[in-house]
Amino acid sequence: EHMSMNLTWGALFDLDGTLMDSERHSHSVITRALAARGLPDPGLPDHKVFGCRWLEIARDAVEALAAARGVPPHAVASPAEVITLADAMSEIYVEVVFSEVIAVPGAPQAVRAAAQALGGVALVTSSDRAYADRALIALGLAEVIPVARRVCAEDVSQGKPHPEPYLTGAARLGLPAARCVVFEDSAAGLRAGLAAGCPRVAVLHSVPDAAPLQPLCDAEITDWSDLQTPESWVALLSWGAERWGR
Repeated sequence: EHMSMNLTWGALFDLDGTLMDSERHSHSVITRALAARGLPDPGLPDHKVFGCRWLEIARDAVEALAAARGVPPHAVASPAEVITLADAMSEIYVEVVFSEVIAVPGAPQAVRAAAQALGGVALVTSSDRAYADRALIALGLAEVIPVARRVCAEDVSQGKPHPEPYLTGAARLGLPAARCVVFEDSAAGLRAGLAAGCPRVAVLHSVPDAAPLQPLCDAEITDWSDLQTPESWVALLSWGAERWGR
């Protein structure tokens, strides 16, 4: 009987840094893409990089360079060049990440266990669909999270920290946002979950500094080692239901 209560809950998983240990490459990718265009790296802060779409990252980098030079952004790069820069960042990132795919410890099994225990699981990522599809195949999760339950960069008009990605994920599961638990490793992603009204769990494995994330989440886990069975998911939600007042 305790299993049936969990069918009214869902889990929404971020990808990079949450299921796949890939965020560590982001800053070096930005440096390489800018250098290829003869531009220095303005050193964007983590909260403007981790969890964000490449288009926003490219735009922010150009704006930061423009501000440092005291010129308007279009003097550094035209809107079309910003899109080209974002595409270059995405291409380099794909090349680096897929040269050696590393799962966050326990992630694939945890997602499989969640799919057995809950009313639904979905992926909510700032990466594009081709990347997300390839990542799920590499993680062995392509069957567990079907295409209709993958919310990617192309599926939203506004990326994280805007709530649209997580509201879209909840809608794809047919569940209210308040019953979809968000798993995230970035401030942008946790803010998106907060704005969407979802309970939030921070996954700290790939996080250099957890302090900025703590005020944004309801709970935190180091990795997925304690969520390997359907029973462990039932226990998490029994614990959460009392605290999250749902």
